[in-house]
Amino acid sequence: MAGRRSTTNARRRPRSKAPQQLSLLDLIEAPDARDAESAKSARKTRVRRPAKAAVERPVVFTPAEAALYLNLKPATLKSWRAKGAGPAFVKRAARLVGYTQAALDAWLAGERR
Repeated sequence: MAGRRSTTNARRRPRSKAPQQLSLLDLIEAPDARDAESAKSARKTRVRRPAKAAVERPVVFTPAEAALYLNLKPATLKSWRAKGAGPAFVKRAARLVGYTQAALDAWLAGERR
């Protein structure tokens, strides 16, 4: 082991820092006490916005849920939509169909004999 150099920390010399050289920690500024006080006062004077009023939205059933509500099969509702028959439906997106409970109840009331 005569040719090996030891890499223990005891034999390493500490790095000397040149006076003009900055480290990353030198760039971080310590917060002033005044900044902390102004931040606290800013938190206390924050204006609270009034709570948004709850919007009453109608319940929209999926075709499967509407079929259960009407005691039908979903395929029947799909067929009626294609033919223009059955309860009124709403298109929530390009391929997303829904039924409101009011429309289902109105259709049921009109279908009674």
